[in-house]
Amino acid sequence: MVDRVKTTMTWRRRDYEALKEARMELSRYLDTVIDYYKAFEMNKWDLDEGVFITERKRVMVLPVRITDFFVSQLSSSQQREAGRKIGLMMKAEAKYQGKDVQTWAEHALRMAGAGKLVFEPSKVMDLNPGFPEHVVAGLLETLLDADVEIAEGAENVHVFKLKRRS
Repeated sequence: MVDRVKTTMTWRRRDYEALKEARMELSRYLDTVIDYYKAFEMNKWDLDEGVFITERKRVMVLPVRITDFFVSQLSSSQQREAGRKIGLMMKAEAKYQGKDVQTWAEHALRMAGAGKLVFEPSKVMDLNPGFPEHVVAGLLETLLDADVEIAEGAENVHVFKLKRRS
């Protein structure tokens, strides 16, 4: 059981009413908010200057449509090459953090809101992808040192078949 402290708080009425309307337990709501605050290191964000720092990096919060627009200006092969370079950066960051590359890649994409990677022995799925499949294929090639084939997926799921290099 989690050690808890009882306290009294004041709330803006509209926020309190919204929580009551949603039938959300206040302590569960606050636990979630605090978890997000910690995970995204929001104490390091400077909203006045528009600078968001997390895990030693400056990040930008953009709609996926903007990312899609930038990436759509590249050919499929250029997207794959861009993904390979992102993979190199992720590999270096994983090494710096002392983390397994797969674990780090899954964490980094998920925390950036760019989807969730699910690794299986001979394939990888990208759930709710934030990047086009050619970018992710290039990223996986570098990250896993494997040949990557884009397989048939579904809406909001990219599937990649892996062939390990010798």
